[in-house]
Amino acid sequence: MKNTDYEGQQALIEKVLDRGICVKCGACVGLCPHFSYWDGQVVVLDRCSAGTWRCLQYCPRAEYPETSLERHDAQDKEALGPFREIWAARSTDHHVCDQGQYGGVASALLISAMKKNIIASAVVTDSGSDGLSPAGRLVRTPSEIIACSGSRYASAGTLAALNRAVNEGEEGIGIVGLPCQMEALARMERSEPDGREKMERVKVKIGLFCTWALDYRMLRAFLAERQIKGPVKKYDIPPRGTRPGAEGMRFV
Repeated sequence: MKNTDYEGQQALIEKVLDRGICVKCGACVGLCPHFSYWDGQVVVLDRCSAGTWRCLQYCPRAEYPETSLERHDAQDKEALGPFREIWAARSTDHHVCDQGQYGGVASALLISAMKKNIIASAVVTDSGSDGLSPAGRLVRTPSEIIACSGSRYASAGTLAALNRAVNEGEEGIGIVGLPCQMEALARMERSEPDGREKMERVKVKIGLFCTWALDYRMLRAFLAERQIKGPVKKYDIPPRGTRPGAEGMRFV
């Protein structure tokens, strides 16, 4: 690779951050001291001239042919994409099911993988102290997985927690993420110089459906304007027409 400022951090700043297309997946955070994730945003702390360009290689919104899924024929052109089987499921554990968003399947899969020693830890997304400011978190027990159950309808920078875990030598990792984060993981595996070696530590990947994510700072302001106070335990955006009055968001 060429050792230039532009093809690394500067390119990511100009092509992604300055254009406002960052999806806040967290893939560029935790790799080096130059990026951080603060208050729902990726923040540039210092300029970088490293020649590895990992931040640019990982980013799902950056144009980088060497790690592009298009180049590696990993992107199916059909709307649904490739699949082996399609199931409708829910956890048979009532506690896991109740704590989950719609049946607790992601939590149940992680717990099962942990009990079978497929994974030793998992990167998940907690809801923050107020229930509205999610962030990535490394958990090591089924109870910690359950504590992080439920959907977060806001960007969370979850992959920053994965980068920290990998840098600290964590082995046997599971992860739950959004499509942009799953794309970043695929790009990580194709990255140089050590992407495949690092991604071998990730044993289970669970991707969730997503069409958009809220900016939790704006959501917090929205609730404050409507005098909705107190920590949020759970919130939901049910599909229109599936339940009576399902026209927007519901908070508990």
